[in-house]
Amino acid sequence: ALLVFDFVVLPRLAKSRAEATVTPPTELSREEPDTPENGAPDPVPSEDLKERAYAKQHAEQALARLVELREDFEGRGAATWGGENYASAIEHAGRGDEHLASGDYEAAAQEYEQATRSLDQLGSVAVELLRRALADGQQALSDGDEARAKAAFAVAAAIAPGNQTAAGGLRRAEVVDEVAEAMLIAEARERARDWVAAE
Repeated sequence: ALLVFDFVVLPRLAKSRAEATVTPPTELSREEPDTPENGAPDPVPSEDLKERAYAKQHAEQALARLVELREDFEGRGAATWGGENYASAIEHAGRGDEHLASGDYEAAAQEYEQATRSLDQLGSVAVELLRRALADGQQALSDGDEARAKAAFAVAAAIAPGNQTAAGGLRRAEVVDEVAEAMLIAEARERARDWVAAE
């Protein structure tokens, strides 16, 4: 009986105890894909990307038109005679640059287009500004004020490069200046002779 217990009963008890102490393997956790529910960002729709690309292209084209026009006015010294229109263009251009840098392309395009309109308006009034500058220069010549004449004709030449009236006025102003200087020298010499004769 003891032999049966040793060879039959004891092995069965040991096996059952071993099975009882073995823990079943736990199921491995699986990572859930990123979804809006677990905090992942929503994908950007392709239509929004297209609209943003178009807005950027529009802003860059508006900037290119503005740069070309602005360079022309800067070359003509518009900072000295452009007045409010030129100042407005510079202001809107600066705002456009800020919006472009921040990625707000629609706002950038609007500012660049407004700056272009201001320069277009300046081009429209340039004819009247030229007329005034020429008239002021002619009046200054008549008054013998060569400094004012030079300034007025210089503005006229900047507004309309190659304008013959402005170029002629500048030459006349220089002649007036030379004549005035020569007259002053002659008067000084005459006084010197009088002083010598008086001695």
